Amino acid sequence: MTHRAAWARFILFGAWLFVACNAGDIAVFSDAPAGAAGSSGNAGVSGGLPSGGSSPEAGASSIAGGGDTAGAVSGAGGSLAGGEGLAGGCLAQDAAAGACDVVCHVKEDCPMNWLCNKQSCQDMMGVCEPRPVCFDNTPAPVCGCNHVTYWNDCLRQQAGIPASTVGECGAGAHPCYMNGDCPPGASCSHLLPPVTACGGPPTPGACWVTPADCSATGDPRSWAPCAPSGSSGGSGPCVSTCNAVQSGHPHMPLDPGAACP
Repeated sequence: MTHRAAWARFILFGAWLFVACNAGDIAVFSDAPAGAAGSSGNAGVSGGLPSGGSSPEAGASSIAGGGDTAGAVSGAGGSLAGGEGLAGGCLAQDAAAGACDVVCHVKEDCPMNWLCNKQSCQDMMGVCEPRPVCFDNTPAPVCGCNHVTYWNDCLRQQAGIPASTVGECGAGAHPCYMNGDCPPGASCSHLLPPVTACGGPPTPGACWVTPADCSATGDPRSWAPCAPSGSSGGSGPCVSTCNAVQSGHPHMPLDPGAACP
C-alpha cells in the first residue's frame, strides 16, 4: 500500500469516528430492569405463590426488588379459617375423628350441638367436642360450673356445661324451692340429709339434672316422701333417688333394706 493510500484510509476512519461520537451514546452492555419478566433472575415470577390461597388469584402477590431477591410474595387470601364453623381450618369431621383440636373460650366458639369442654371451671380455654348421647344412667354425681348437680358427667356434657368437679354440689349449689327455679331440664331436689326428719321448716333445695327415664338408673338407694305440711303419714310409696329428685318434694332417706314407712 502506498503512502498516499494509507493516508486516505486514516482520514476516512477519523470521519466515521467523528460521526459516531456525535450520534449519541453507544450502549454495548445494559442491565435488565430489576424484576422484569423474562430476566435471568427469579424476578420473572408473576402471581407468585399465594399465601394460604387455593389458587394463584387468591392472594394478590407483589414482587419487590426483582433480580435474585425473588420478590417478596405477599397477600392474604384463600386461607381456610373457620371452615365449617370451626377455627383454624379444622373441619367438623376431622375434629370429631380426633384429627385436630379446635380451641374455644365459650360454647359459642363451637358449632351447634358441640360444647367447649375444659379441664376445670377456672380454665380460660377449652376444646370443642360434640355433645354426647348418654346411654349409661349409672349414678356418679358431678357438680357443674353452673352449680347444678348432674347425675353423671355425660349428662353434664350433654347440657353443654364446660367442666365439673366430682360429687354433688355442696356450698354454693344453685338454690331452689320448686322446679321452676332451676335451669331448663333441671329439677329442684329436696333430698333431706340423713339426720334431718320430715316436718321441719321449709328449706331451699338444690338443682339437679337426672336422666329422663328413672327406670334404669341402677340406684340402690330408696327415699320415703315426706307428708304434706299439716298431715300425718307418708304421701306415697318409696322411690329411687332419680324419682325423688324429679318430684320436687322433700324426701327422707331410708337405710338399705329398710321397709318403706
